[in-house]
Amino acid sequence: TTTNTPQLARIIKQNIASLTCQHLTKILADALRIARQSKRSDKLTDVHLAIALRSNNASLPLGSGSSASTSSINVDLNALVRSDVLNRQPVEPGLCVHWLAIEGVQPLIPMNSVGGVMNTGLKRKFYTLNNDNDATNQNVDNLNLSVRQLLPHLLSEELQLYFQKITLAIESGTIEEQVAALGSVRCDSGVQELVPFFIKFVSQQILRSLDRTEYVRTLVRLTDALISNVNLHLELHLHHLFPAIITCVIARRLSATPADDHWSLRMEAALVLVKACDKYSEQYTTLKSRVIKSHVEALAPGRPPASQFGGIVGITAFGPKAVEAFLLNVAVSYWDKWSADEAKLIKIVNGAATTRTSSVGELLYEIRQCQTALLNALGVYVAQGGSLYEQINDMDTEAFTDRFSEKLIPFQYDEMEYSFGSCFL
Repeated sequence: TTTNTPQLARIIKQNIASLTCQHLTKILADALRIARQSKRSDKLTDVHLAIALRSNNASLPLGSGSSASTSSINVDLNALVRSDVLNRQPVEPGLCVHWLAIEGVQPLIPMNSVGGVMNTGLKRKFYTLNNDNDATNQNVDNLNLSVRQLLPHLLSEELQLYFQKITLAIESGTIEEQVAALGSVRCDSGVQELVPFFIKFVSQQILRSLDRTEYVRTLVRLTDALISNVNLHLELHLHHLFPAIITCVIARRLSATPADDHWSLRMEAALVLVKACDKYSEQYTTLKSRVIKSHVEALAPGRPPASQFGGIVGITAFGPKAVEAFLLNVAVSYWDKWSADEAKLIKIVNGAATTRTSSVGELLYEIRQCQTALLNALGVYVAQGGSLYEQINDMDTEAFTDRFSEKLIPFQYDEMEYSFGSCFL
């Protein structure tokens, strides 16, 4: 541009230079910001300048941008395929739908970012109650890998509050609060998502609190409420639940003091086991046989009387056929052994010092409880229509009559199915 006024020309040149400097400074600043945020390279390139010009609605100069090419270059397609150019992550995020958790457990899929090396250790750490992860953790440390716990199932705030209220009532609530909580679990229909948490709570608390009889009794009743709820499906969690309930039947000790009534707790837990077996035996055909096998093993001669009592009441709860198969043939031998031990203990009590009387008296009481349980089992068999003389070829009928004939006369049977009656020694 030319002008006849030198002073006006000088002012125009200064304004144009100042405006150009401002535009260049802004373009360079935007290009540097784009290069820094993209983290693609440490240097400012023509690609960054092209993006900055495009963001300021400026036209690109010829030969600039990512499509610029100053010379023709022969590209080796094989080298291009082997390079990482085609494997770069997309700039825009990609989305897909997958299961985050199913029944409180994360599926082992790539989207949940649980490495295949750690799957076995994580699964064992989540399901088992024993602390057997030391070897797994050492192996992981050797591989320089970091292990994280499986994420629990995401629950709504309402379900979290419901679970907290129920567990708080079970642990430290009054009798009225516990009855209300058990009734809610027995009837509510929208708590299926809490089933794995309830099962884990029951199994862990039972194994940790075997010396708290009444607390364990409440946990057994919580289990009964879960089984009685027709809206809940416990099939996938029975392998966690049954060991804890079987422990309540045949454990060596379920009380802190001999005065605690753990005998009725064993009976109640045995009835809960029978209810669960009746409900789920169609899906798991070997469920009853496996539970009865645990009760039969508790009757081994070397087991303590409390465990033998649990085995007897557990078998009796399954009805007269179980009594006929597992108790009739051994009733005489067990009765003779208990009678001999009882006679020895009575002699010890009569002639022992005071310091030993309490422990011996406790053992004597346990033996008499076992005798009562055996008589109850025989009474259940007789009351259900079974005949003790049908197995005359398999047992000593004369010995059986000599031990039990008079003791079964006062047996009073309740009409409820599989319930225990009362007899007197």
